[in-house]
Amino acid sequence: MAECARSVLASLLKPEEGEPRLACLILDCTLTGIQKVAVGLGIPTLVLQTSSAAWFRLIRSYDMLYEKGYLPAQSL
Repeated sequence: MAECARSVLASLLKPEEGEPRLACLILDCTLTGIQKVAVGLGIPTLVLQTSSAAWFRLIRSYDMLYEKGYLPAQSL
């Protein structure tokens, strides 16, 4: 997927005559691979957190869950 994204974003950096150049990329925080590609191409990015408060709480709890042995997941 990263190579496909790189190709598309690179083409937007070289627009046809009269077309506007890509100014920045606005994306969701779950698309980290796309963000890395954009940064690698020198495209400014604006990353938005569009998921729920519950998801945010889970992400913020990763360290604690790891320390308590819940992560990585144990066999059932």
